[in-house]
Amino acid sequence: MRFNGKTLIVTGGGSGMGAATARQFSDEGGSVVVLDRHEANAKAVAATLPRAIALGVEVADEAQVRNAVDTAVKEFGGIDCIFNAAGYIVVNPIEKYAPQEWTDMLATHVGGVLMMFKFALPLMRERKTGSIVNVSSTAALMAGMNNAPYAAAKGAIISMTRQLAREGAPHVRVNAVAPGKIRTPFTVPLFTPPNGDTEEGFRIAAQTNMQKRMAYPEEVARPVCFLLSEEASFITGTTLVVDGGQSAL
Repeated sequence: MRFNGKTLIVTGGGSGMGAATARQFSDEGGSVVVLDRHEANAKAVAATLPRAIALGVEVADEAQVRNAVDTAVKEFGGIDCIFNAAGYIVVNPIEKYAPQEWTDMLATHVGGVLMMFKFALPLMRERKTGSIVNVSSTAALMAGMNNAPYAAAKGAIISMTRQLAREGAPHVRVNAVAPGKIRTPFTVPLFTPPNGDTEEGFRIAAQTNMQKRMAYPEEVARPVCFLLSEEASFITGTTLVVDGGQSAL
Protein backbone atom coordinates (compact mmCIF):
# COMPACT_ATOMS: atom_id res chain seq x y z
CA MET A 1 0.00 0.00 0.00
CA ARG A 2 2.66 2.50 -1.10
CA PHE A 3 0.11 5.24 -1.80
CA ASN A 4 -2.10 5.00 1.25
CA GLY A 5 -3.31 8.52 2.07
CA LYS A 6 -1.81 10.02 -1.10
CA THR A 7 -3.50 11.71 -4.06
CA LEU A 8 -2.60 11.42 -7.74
CA ILE A 9 -3.62 13.64 -10.63
CA VAL A 10 -3.36 11.78 -13.94
CA THR A 11 -3.85 13.51 -17.27
CA GLY A 12 -4.94 11.41 -20.20
CA GLY A 13 -6.39 9.15 -17.56
CA GLY A 14 -9.37 7.97 -19.58
CA SER A 15 -7.48 5.20 -21.37
CA GLY A 16 -4.15 3.48 -21.94
CA MET A 17 -1.20 4.17 -19.67
CA GLY A 18 -3.02 6.90 -17.77
CA ALA A 19 -5.92 4.61 -16.88
CA ALA A 20 -3.59 1.73 -15.97
CA THR A 21 -1.58 3.99 -13.65
CA ALA A 22 -4.75 5.32 -12.05
CA ARG A 23 -5.87 1.76 -11.31
CA GLN A 24 -2.56 0.68 -9.81
CA PHE A 25 -2.25 3.82 -7.70
CA SER A 26 -5.78 3.22 -6.40
CA ASP A 27 -5.11 -0.47 -5.79
CA GLU A 28 -2.21 0.57 -3.57
CA GLY A 29 -4.38 2.78 -1.39
CA GLY A 30 -4.32 6.15 -3.17
CA SER A 31 -6.97 8.62 -4.27
CA VAL A 32 -7.05 9.62 -7.94
CA VAL A 33 -8.17 12.63 -9.93
CA VAL A 34 -8.73 11.36 -13.48
CA LEU A 35 -8.42 14.03 -16.16
CA ASP A 36 -9.12 13.51 -19.85
CA ARG A 37 -10.29 15.69 -22.72
CA HIS A 38 -13.01 13.06 -23.19
CA GLU A 39 -14.93 13.45 -19.94
CA ALA A 40 -16.95 10.28 -20.48
CA ASN A 41 -13.74 8.23 -20.61
CA ALA A 42 -12.46 9.86 -17.43
CA LYS A 43 -15.74 9.13 -15.64
CA ALA A 44 -15.72 5.51 -16.80
CA VAL A 45 -12.28 4.96 -15.27
CA ALA A 46 -13.05 6.86 -12.06
CA ALA A 47 -16.26 4.87 -11.59
CA THR A 48 -14.20 1.69 -11.16
CA LEU A 49 -12.03 3.16 -8.39
CA PRO A 50 -13.03 3.53 -4.73
CA ARG A 51 -11.56 7.00 -4.18
CA ALA A 52 -11.62 8.91 -7.43
CA ILE A 53 -13.18 11.85 -9.24
CA ALA A 54 -13.19 12.64 -12.95
CA LEU A 55 -12.99 15.89 -14.87
CA GLY A 56 -13.08 16.70 -18.55
CA VAL A 57 -9.96 18.81 -19.08
CA GLU A 58 -8.05 20.08 -22.08
CA VAL A 59 -4.53 20.22 -20.64
CA ALA A 60 -3.44 23.08 -22.89
CA ASP A 61 -6.18 25.29 -21.39
CA GLU A 62 -4.82 27.28 -18.46
CA ALA A 63 -8.18 27.89 -16.79
CA GLN A 64 -9.23 24.25 -17.01
CA VAL A 65 -5.97 23.01 -15.51
CA ARG A 66 -6.15 25.56 -12.70
CA ASN A 67 -9.68 24.41 -11.90
CA ALA A 68 -8.59 20.76 -11.92
CA VAL A 69 -5.78 21.44 -9.45
CA ASP A 70 -8.09 23.47 -7.21
CA THR A 71 -10.69 20.68 -7.33
CA ALA A 72 -8.10 18.06 -6.37
CA VAL A 73 -7.04 20.08 -3.35
CA LYS A 74 -10.64 20.71 -2.32
CA GLU A 75 -11.68 17.06 -2.63
CA PHE A 76 -8.62 15.32 -1.21
CA GLY A 77 -6.74 17.96 0.78
CA GLY A 78 -3.65 18.19 -1.41
CA ILE A 79 -1.64 16.73 -4.27
CA ASP A 80 1.15 14.21 -3.75
CA CYS A 81 1.73 12.79 -7.23
CA ILE A 82 1.13 13.72 -10.87
CA PHE A 83 1.31 11.60 -13.99
CA ASN A 84 1.31 13.72 -17.15
CA ALA A 85 0.13 11.18 -19.72
CA ALA A 86 -2.10 13.27 -22.01
CA GLY A 87 -1.09 13.14 -25.65
CA TYR A 88 -1.87 12.12 -29.22
CA ILE A 89 -0.05 11.63 -32.51
CA VAL A 90 -0.46 12.75 -36.10
CA VAL A 91 1.78 10.92 -38.60
CA ASN A 92 2.55 12.86 -41.78
CA PRO A 93 5.51 13.85 -43.93
CA ILE A 94 6.73 17.21 -42.71
CA GLU A 95 5.67 18.98 -45.94
CA LYS A 96 2.06 17.96 -45.25
CA TYR A 97 1.99 19.24 -41.67
CA ALA A 98 -0.26 22.27 -41.33
CA PRO A 99 1.06 25.03 -39.04
CA GLN A 100 -1.92 24.58 -36.72
CA GLU A 101 -1.19 20.85 -36.39
CA TRP A 102 2.34 21.69 -35.24
CA THR A 103 1.03 24.29 -32.80
CA ASP A 104 -1.59 21.92 -31.40
CA MET A 105 0.97 19.13 -30.99
CA LEU A 106 3.24 21.34 -28.89
CA ALA A 107 0.32 22.85 -26.98
CA THR A 108 -0.95 19.47 -25.79
CA HIS A 109 2.33 17.68 -25.06
CA VAL A 110 4.59 20.52 -23.96
CA GLY A 111 2.02 23.12 -22.91
CA GLY A 112 -0.04 20.54 -21.05
CA VAL A 113 2.94 19.57 -18.91
CA LEU A 114 3.85 23.20 -18.29
CA MET A 115 0.29 24.11 -17.25
CA MET A 116 0.16 21.31 -14.73
CA PHE A 117 3.51 22.33 -13.26
CA LYS A 118 2.48 25.98 -13.16
CA PHE A 119 -0.41 25.33 -10.80
CA ALA A 120 0.57 22.16 -8.95
CA LEU A 121 4.31 22.52 -8.34
CA PRO A 122 4.03 25.54 -5.98
CA LEU A 123 1.52 23.64 -3.85
CA MET A 124 3.72 20.56 -3.72
CA ARG A 125 6.83 22.60 -2.85
CA GLU A 126 4.89 24.26 -0.06
CA ARG A 127 4.05 20.82 1.37
CA LYS A 128 7.71 19.76 0.84
CA THR A 129 6.72 16.48 -0.76
CA GLY A 130 5.72 15.00 -4.06
CA SER A 131 6.65 13.12 -7.21
CA ILE A 132 5.81 13.94 -10.82
CA VAL A 133 6.26 11.69 -13.86
CA ASN A 134 5.97 12.96 -17.44
CA VAL A 135 5.48 10.83 -20.55
CA SER A 136 8.07 11.14 -23.27
CA SER A 137 8.62 8.46 -25.94
CA THR A 138 11.31 6.49 -27.69
CA ALA A 139 10.41 8.74 -30.62
CA ALA A 140 12.51 11.35 -28.80
CA LEU A 141 15.51 9.01 -28.83
CA MET A 142 15.28 7.35 -32.26
CA ALA A 143 14.60 8.65 -35.76
CA GLY A 144 11.37 7.53 -37.38
CA MET A 145 9.44 8.27 -40.54
CA ASN A 146 6.80 11.02 -40.76
CA ASN A 147 6.98 11.70 -37.04
CA ALA A 148 9.04 14.86 -36.57
CA PRO A 149 6.57 17.14 -34.70
CA TYR A 150 5.57 14.40 -32.24
CA ALA A 151 9.21 13.45 -31.68
CA ALA A 152 10.13 17.10 -31.15
CA ALA A 153 7.40 17.48 -28.53
CA LYS A 154 8.50 14.33 -26.73
CA GLY A 155 12.14 15.44 -26.87
CA ALA A 156 11.11 18.71 -25.27
CA ILE A 157 9.52 16.77 -22.42
CA ILE A 158 12.82 15.03 -21.64
CA SER A 159 14.59 18.39 -21.49
CA MET A 160 11.77 19.96 -19.47
CA THR A 161 11.89 17.09 -17.01
CA ARG A 162 15.52 17.87 -16.16
CA GLN A 163 14.84 21.60 -15.86
CA LEU A 164 11.70 21.21 -13.78
CA ALA A 165 13.43 18.72 -11.48
CA ARG A 166 15.69 21.61 -10.48
CA GLU A 167 12.68 23.81 -9.81
CA GLY A 168 11.08 21.09 -7.71
CA ALA A 169 14.21 20.27 -5.71
CA PRO A 170 14.91 19.36 -3.03
CA HIS A 171 11.49 18.06 -1.99
CA VAL A 172 9.56 17.40 -5.23
CA ARG A 173 11.02 14.80 -7.58
CA VAL A 174 10.43 15.03 -11.34
CA ASN A 175 11.13 12.20 -13.77
CA ALA A 176 9.92 10.92 -17.13
CA VAL A 177 9.25 7.60 -18.82
CA ALA A 178 9.92 6.97 -22.50
CA PRO A 179 7.67 4.10 -23.59
CA GLY A 180 8.24 2.13 -26.75
CA LYS A 181 5.49 0.26 -28.55
CA ILE A 182 2.51 -0.17 -26.22
CA ARG A 183 -0.90 -1.70 -26.95
CA THR A 184 -3.32 1.16 -26.30
CA PRO A 185 -6.28 2.78 -28.10
CA PHE A 186 -3.73 5.45 -29.05
CA THR A 187 -1.60 2.99 -31.04
CA VAL A 188 -4.30 0.86 -32.70
CA PRO A 189 -4.70 3.12 -35.76
CA LEU A 190 -0.93 3.47 -36.08
CA PHE A 191 -0.24 -0.24 -36.38
CA THR A 192 -3.40 -1.58 -38.03
CA PRO A 193 -2.53 -2.62 -41.61
CA PRO A 194 -4.84 -2.03 -44.60
CA ASN A 195 -6.40 -5.47 -44.13
CA GLY A 196 -7.69 -4.37 -40.71
CA ASP A 197 -5.87 -7.09 -38.74
CA THR A 198 -4.61 -5.13 -35.74
CA GLU A 199 -2.98 -8.17 -34.14
CA GLU A 200 -0.97 -8.74 -37.29
CA GLY A 201 0.08 -5.11 -37.21
CA PHE A 202 1.14 -5.43 -33.60
CA ARG A 203 3.18 -8.55 -34.41
CA ILE A 204 5.01 -6.72 -37.20
CA ALA A 205 5.68 -3.66 -35.05
CA ALA A 206 6.96 -5.85 -32.22
CA GLN A 207 9.84 -7.11 -34.34
CA THR A 208 11.67 -3.83 -33.72
CA ASN A 209 12.44 -4.61 -30.05
CA MET A 210 14.42 -7.32 -28.30
CA GLN A 211 11.41 -8.98 -26.69
CA LYS A 212 9.50 -9.23 -29.98
CA ARG A 213 6.21 -8.14 -28.51
CA MET A 214 4.12 -5.08 -27.78
CA ALA A 215 3.77 -4.13 -24.13
CA TYR A 216 0.51 -3.65 -22.26
CA PRO A 217 -0.29 -0.37 -20.46
CA GLU A 218 0.18 -2.06 -17.08
CA GLU A 219 3.82 -2.67 -17.99
CA VAL A 220 4.31 1.09 -18.10
CA ALA A 221 2.13 1.77 -15.06
CA ARG A 222 4.39 -0.35 -12.86
CA PRO A 223 7.60 1.65 -13.50
CA VAL A 224 5.59 4.87 -13.32
CA CYS A 225 4.27 3.93 -9.89
CA PHE A 226 7.81 3.01 -8.83
CA LEU A 227 8.94 6.54 -9.75
CA LEU A 228 5.94 8.04 -7.98
CA SER A 229 6.66 6.05 -4.82
CA GLU A 230 9.18 6.56 -2.05
CA GLU A 231 11.05 3.54 -3.38
CA ALA A 232 12.48 5.98 -5.92
CA SER A 233 13.30 8.60 -3.28
CA PHE A 234 16.79 9.35 -4.67
CA ILE A 235 15.77 9.45 -8.36
CA THR A 236 14.99 12.79 -10.00
CA GLY A 237 15.68 14.55 -13.27
CA THR A 238 15.98 11.33 -15.26
CA THR A 239 14.11 9.46 -17.99
CA LEU A 240 13.36 5.76 -17.65
CA VAL A 241 13.10 3.98 -21.00
CA VAL A 242 10.40 1.28 -21.12
CA ASP A 243 10.73 -0.17 -24.60
CA GLY A 244 11.65 -3.87 -24.52
CA GLY A 245 15.17 -2.98 -25.59
CA GLN A 246 14.15 -1.22 -28.83
CA SER A 247 16.36 1.84 -28.37
CA ALA A 248 19.39 -0.34 -27.58
CA LEU A 249 19.34 -2.04 -30.99
